[in-house]
This record gives sequence, structure tokens and C-alpha cells, in this order.
Amino acid sequence: MDTTELIELVTDNHKAVVANYEKMQKQLAESEKAIKGVNANVANLEQKMARRGGQGGDGPVNDESWGQTIVNSPEFKAFKDSGARSVQRLEVKAVSTITSAPTLAGPMIAPHVVTEPVTLPKRRMTIRSLLAPGTTTSNSVWFSRQTQRQNMAATVSEGAPKPQSDAHFSQIQTPIQTIAHFMQCSRNALDDAPALQSTIDAELRYGLALVEENQLLLGDGTGVNLLGLIPQATPYWTTPPIVPTLSTGIDTIALAILQSELAFLPANGVVLHPTDWWKLRLTKNTQGEYLLGSPGAQTPPQLWGLPVIPTPAIAAGTFLVGSFDLAAQIYDRMAVEILLSTEAGANFTSNQVTIRGEERVALAVKQPLALIYGSFP
Repeated sequence: MDTTELIELVTDNHKAVVANYEKMQKQLAESEKAIKGVNANVANLEQKMARRGGQGGDGPVNDESWGQTIVNSPEFKAFKDSGARSVQRLEVKAVSTITSAPTLAGPMIAPHVVTEPVTLPKRRMTIRSLLAPGTTTSNSVWFSRQTQRQNMAATVSEGAPKPQSDAHFSQIQTPIQTIAHFMQCSRNALDDAPALQSTIDAELRYGLALVEENQLLLGDGTGVNLLGLIPQATPYWTTPPIVPTLSTGIDTIALAILQSELAFLPANGVVLHPTDWWKLRLTKNTQGEYLLGSPGAQTPPQLWGLPVIPTPAIAAGTFLVGSFDLAAQIYDRMAVEILLSTEAGANFTSNQVTIRGEERVALAVKQPLALIYGSFP
């Protein structure tokens, strides 16, 4: 390399150094300007914090403000000494706490709203499904029930007079009865919570079904009550023709089934209180094995081949065995009806809604001998 080329190379390097120096000077000036801006913001923040924390001398006084914490942090000093050319993470110790209080972060946190109300448990209804269904358009149901059979049929000789048989019937009337109730609700509540209306609807229907089940099973027939299955059932015999050596609840149900068989009305179900059902379910033999099957077996409740219907509608310690669809029929005059009114009473002026649930039904027990009712020994 000759002297001319060397001079040119040195000159180019010098120019590059000068250009880099000027660039660094410019960056340093910009950094100093940025630092001044940060200092101004910090000072402004300190003044605001002082005003918020010390108004009237009663507010909380912080030992060190956010601005002071930032300025005094080693990370900020390193950032400043480097000419603001590096990136620093500044951690500020909590001076005040942001909580979910309504005056702080609370309004910014959207609540998780569950639209479906949580209701109380409901009892499973079973009795209606056991009975024969029916409908009527009248306010009462009449039917004829045979009360006596005189069968005089016999073999006769040619030309001899034939014997006369006889049958007696009685007319039975069962009136249509009304089951009803209502609820009051704010119109605003229904508008603001649409799920509330369906919940009230379900509650009204459940209330009707609950009373209906009790009436079907236990109604005494007085006043506006239905005459239910148990008051019309045939009593369990006190002296069965077969007396088991070991008399258990399972034996009692077997003898009730026999009673229905001898009445020519074979049973098709057993109604028990859940407590009594589980007493029978827990019966063991002398080897400690469960008589009604392994606890792990997925078998429906049944005794002697008949389905068991556990329900708290029947009193504990009692049972009802029967051919239910032959024994009784339910007649619906009006299915469950749910009506809303904003004009009932003072509803219009008080912005209330009356929600009414109602049904009309009759029960005709046509074969009392098909129902056997009794108590466990």
C-alpha cells in the first residue's frame, strides 16, 4: 500500500469516528431531555400523591412516594448513568393497595352472573304414573261398581227351569276438585331476570303436583278433598292363610301379594316409604350376604318380581300393594294452567304480577279389592 492509499484510509476512519461521536452526542442530548421529562413527571406525581394522602392532615402519609421510589431505585440510577440507552425494569414496592372495594378496582371487575336460580330440592312424583289416565269435560265422574255377584249357574235337565243369577251395582260419584295457588312478583324482577319467570312456573307446577300426589294417596274425601287410594284400599288380612316360620317385612309383602292374587286382581307394584324400603334392602342372611342382591348390582327396586315405588308420600311402617291401573283411574278436567295478571287487585298501580297455577282433577277408585294396605309387624 502506497502513501496516498494510507492517507485516504486514515481520513475515512477519522470521518467515521467523527460521525459516530456526533451521533452519540445527539443520543445523549435526547436522553438528557427524556430524563428531564421523567423528572418533571415524577415531581408532578409526588405533588398529586401528597395532595391525596395529606388533605386536611387526616389522610394516610406515605414514607416514600412512587416517584421517590423510582428515582432512588438502583435500576433508575443505572438507567441514567448509561445515558438512557438501556432498558431497565423498575419495581415499585406497594405504597397503597388496590382492592376490589367499590371505590377502587371493584367497578372494573365484571361479576360472574349465574342466570339460573338455585331452587330447593323437589320430591319425585310417582303415584299418578301408576294409575290409569283419563279426561273429562264434566264437573264430576260417575261410574257403576258391582257390589254383589249371585251366581246360580248349574247343570239342568232337559225341559227343567233354569236357575236365575243376580248382580248388584251401585252408582259412584266422584267430584272434580280444584288444586290451585298463586305467587306475587315484581314486574321489574321479571323484566330484569327472565329466568325467574320459568323458575316460578316450575315452582307453581311442583306445588300442584305435590298436593295432588298427597291427595291421590291419602285424601279423605271430606270437603274439597279427593278420596284417595289408601282410605278406599282393602285392609291387609290379620290372619293370613300362610304363616311364615320367620315373619319379616319381605314376608309381609309376599302375603299382601297373595291376598291380591286370591282376589283375582294380581298386584303390579309395591309402594313403600324410603326408610322401609332400605330396611328391607339391608336384610342379610346368616352368612352376612344381602338377600336382595349385591350393593354393586345395578338392579331396579323390586320385591317378588314387582317394582317397588319408594315415596315419602306414604307413612313409614306402612305399605300399599296393588294392581294400580285396574284399581283406580285419574280424570283430568283441566290440565295444569299457569296464568299471569298485571291487573289483579292493586297490581296495576303497584307494578306487581300475580302468577297463578291451577288444575282440576278427579280420582275414581273402581276396584278397592285391587289395593291392599297394611302395616309391617
